[in-house]
Amino acid sequence: ILELDINIQRSVLIGDNVTDIQAGFSAGVGKNLYLGNNDISQHKGIGNYHKISQLSEAHAYLWGLFGVLQLDSKRLKRWKKIKMI
Repeated sequence: ILELDINIQRSVLIGDNVTDIQAGFSAGVGKNLYLGNNDISQHKGIGNYHKISQLSEAHAYLWGLFGVLQLDSKRLKRWKKIKMI
């Protein structure tokens, strides 16, 4: 996170398991999306999350929140460099 200069509070996690959502909440991820049909609302440590049943719903939800999703050129170059290592 530090290496990529990621703002965790403005980040999005999409997970298909309750432990993914718990990890995102614990890490301070700004938006946690649960991809699944199970009711996970009674689990501890999940905080605030949004339930989706397919990835296309994530796109629509995030588009509604942020408008345009993009990486600035500085972060994109840094991300590509790290991914190549």
